[in-house]
Amino acid sequence: MTELSAKFGPSARLTDSAEFGYALKTKPIARGQHIFVHFSPNPALTARLGVIVPKRLLRLATARNAVKRVFREAFRQQRYRLRTGHFVIRLLKSPKYDSLTELKAQLRVELDQLIFLLDRRYRQKQS
Repeated sequence: MTELSAKFGPSARLTDSAEFGYALKTKPIARGQHIFVHFSPNPALTARLGVIVPKRLLRLATARNAVKRVFREAFRQQRYRLRTGHFVIRLLKSPKYDSLTELKAQLRVELDQLIFLLDRRYRQKQS
């Protein structure tokens, strides 16, 4: 029996543009105030993640990178609760923030709520 790892290594990331494109062609399965989550089923062993944070929404590279880290960390902690497939998290609306800490906290709360809803929907379908 293999033990589940909480790491977020290269095998957990979407890197191929075809994988991104296939997931983005699907209708978003969860929508927040600033975030959309797309999903395409895949018989992979675990859930995999791709992140899109456009430069036109967050001009500073430090802000974009911080948001990507927040998205990856939230996904990493909930990864094994979600169904297997390719998830793409997109930032669609620029949030209003005064500090980088506020931005990260605001988006983390929103993404945690979306992941909770996705997990609940998946468990209801399994029942």
